[in-house]
Amino acid sequence: MSHKAHRITNIVLILSVVIGGLAFCHFGYTAFMKAACYDLEFNHPIETQDCQEVWWRGDQILRVDAAIVMVAAVFLIGAIFISLRRRRNRLGADLDCKIGAAIESFQDWHSRGAHLREQSSTHVDRKSVV
Repeated sequence: MSHKAHRITNIVLILSVVIGGLAFCHFGYTAFMKAACYDLEFNHPIETQDCQEVWWRGDQILRVDAAIVMVAAVFLIGAIFISLRRRRNRLGADLDCKIGAAIESFQDWHSRGAHLREQSSTHVDRKSVV
C-alpha cells in the first residue's frame, strides 16, 4: 500500500470517529430532550411550545443521527480492516526478508565450514606425507 493510500486510510479513520462521535452525542442529547418533554406521571407529552417542537422534529433528527452513526461505523470498520491488512502484509514481507537472510547466513556458514574441513583434511594429509 502506498504512502498516499495509508494517509487516506488514516483520514477516513479519524473522520469516521469524529463524525460518528458527534452524531452519537447529538443522538443522546436529542433523546434526552425528548424524554424531558414527557410527563411520566400522566404518561403523555408535555404541552408547551418547545416540547411540541422537540416532539415534532425529534424523531426525524434521531433517524438522521442514527444513519450517520451507522455510516461512520461502516467507514471505521473498513479503515481498520484495510489498516490491519496493510500491517499484516508488511509484517509478512519483513518476515520473508528475515527468513531469506537467515537461510543465506546458514548457507554461508555451511559453505565456510565445508571449506575449512577441506583445508584441514588437506593439511593433515600433508603432515602424514612429510
